[in-house]
Amino acid sequence: MAKMWSSAAIIAAFAAVPAAAVFETSMDIIPTCAIVGKGYNDKSLNAEVNGNYLHNATACQDACAATVFCAKWTWYNNTGGCWLQGDNAEQTIVDDQAVSGPVRCTATTNARAHAERLSDKLNEHTGADFKWWVWVLIALAVAALAILFLFCLCCCNCSKDKKKKKGKGRAVEISSAEARDMDLEVSSPDAEPLMRAEASVSTSCPAC
Repeated sequence: MAKMWSSAAIIAAFAAVPAAAVFETSMDIIPTCAIVGKGYNDKSLNAEVNGNYLHNATACQDACAATVFCAKWTWYNNTGGCWLQGDNAEQTIVDDQAVSGPVRCTATTNARAHAERLSDKLNEHTGADFKWWVWVLIALAVAALAILFLFCLCCCNCSKDKKKKKGKGRAVEISSAEARDMDLEVSSPDAEPLMRAEASVSTSCPAC
């Protein structure tokens, strides 16, 4: 009897292999707002796969859009299982085979997915474990420091230019003042009698 059960199990296992081989999944067809490597966990819907077994993540998102009260979804590439989840689902599952996202892709969800992917790459290269919004804050802080540095640099250059202009203006004022003093000395009325006296002396003394 035991031999009969074991042989039946072996036959069932070999019969299941072709069926599994026929069902192919693809990671190439993924919504733009999906996150690869992460999945949602909905504690109220963890009993069984409720979105059927599908070939790609886009089909899972379509199934979520066609299901009432479905807000998020998670699809697994290794099994093709599509999990349809609600608003309370949290993206806490980390699995290389998981792909997850919202019921519909919008500009906001696309931007968030792009930030998540960039954050994952930065964490991979730096060894950090930051959320995407932490990297955004770091980028904003660096940009603010760069702007502040450029502003200070411009202020220093402007102050130097003002000092140079003031120095040139003072030099021009001094030269113009000296020129006015020289003109006053030449055209002073006190100098005219002396010039006339010298002229009369030279004319009254022919022997000289």
